[in-house]
Amino acid sequence: MAWQRPPSLPRRPPPAARSSTYQQGVKDYVDLLVANGINVILDLHWNWGAYTNSPDWHCKDEHATCQKPMPDARYAPQFWTGVANTFKGNDAVVFDLFNEPYPDMPAEWNKTLGWQCLRDGGTCAGLPYEAAGMQDLVLVVGKVVPGVRPVAPRNRLVATCAVRPSSSCAPCQ
Repeated sequence: MAWQRPPSLPRRPPPAARSSTYQQGVKDYVDLLVANGINVILDLHWNWGAYTNSPDWHCKDEHATCQKPMPDARYAPQFWTGVANTFKGNDAVVFDLFNEPYPDMPAEWNKTLGWQCLRDGGTCAGLPYEAAGMQDLVLVVGKVVPGVRPVAPRNRLVATCAVRPSSSCAPCQ
């Protein structure tokens, strides 16, 4: 979902995909899915920030044209503020704050530094842009939807984690 485009970025995706009409279309589609009994997961997949400390095959574009190791502190909070304001009150919508973070890779597979970056954000080893930590993004959404606490009468909470075979956590599976 291309929810927004900061004015300084090139025109990707097409202008129609950044307009309020597009955002309303996303909302209408989510509402249709929910009305048909389908829960929806919204995530931040691509973000701003040049990531040049990566293998040659990896996208090095600073614009939101590819996946980076961590969400950026510059625009990710704005993204989640807009999405949270749009979908607050819809209990069938889940926010997955960032798709498949991999902060340990730019930190030369240092799991301690990777965990600190994931949790706290800021200046992270190997990242030339300021990262938004997961706690930062939880707080952003929490300001929009205050007082929301997980309700799990049968102790069934969900946490997501995408571990790939190439991940430093793969042996932990």
